[in-house]
Amino acid sequence: MSDQYYEDLAASLTDESVPVTSAGKVKTGAAAAADGRAFLLAEYGSEDAIRMGRPHVGAEKGGKSPVVRGAIPRSEFELLEGLRAKTGRSQSELVREAVHLLLERHKLAG
Repeated sequence: MSDQYYEDLAASLTDESVPVTSAGKVKTGAAAAADGRAFLLAEYGSEDAIRMGRPHVGAEKGGKSPVVRGAIPRSEFELLEGLRAKTGRSQSELVREAVHLLLERHKLAG
């Protein structure tokens, strides 16, 4: 889809003169879950293609990903937040990339 398509879509969704219509009867709870599962099965074709939640980064199936914590100066944090907003990527994605670049610089990763 083109950039123009998305610009037109955004304009129509934010145009206050366009009336908001009801989505009809909204399902919740078990009924919503059942319909969602049916939709995913129709889209992806099998139970194997449907998994619960996001995968752990770099971990074996069912394992937990290691977590690294560290403090940074507020000025760098604010720049990181600006980069996050600009790119739409999460803090975790940006930190993973930064660690990878550091490991490459020290010739520990390819």
